[in-house]
Amino acid sequence: MKGYTKIFCFIATAVFSITLSNQISADTANGSSHERSSELSEYKKKEIFNELIKLQDGGSSKEESETVIKMTYSISSATLLSILMEGYRKDWLSELDQ
Repeated sequence: MKGYTKIFCFIATAVFSITLSNQISADTANGSSHERSSELSEYKKKEIFNELIKLQDGGSSKEESETVIKMTYSISSATLLSILMEGYRKDWLSELDQ
């Protein structure tokens, strides 16, 4: 990896960690009882990921689609963020066309 790529990966990981930590803190403060990403099967996480992408491709805004997904699947913002990061990391987007 080139130096810039390493720096970008480090910064992206740090931002993700901070964002996830803040979401978990907010969810805990709100007394959230949503399912955690680790409690969901990979099949269910892929379903959630795919549904979110379809909503956004269909014209829903980021906020609207995330709200619909969180309510439909009873998951927290932190869980959704974790699923999205896993989906991008594992390239689930390539599976959408199959």
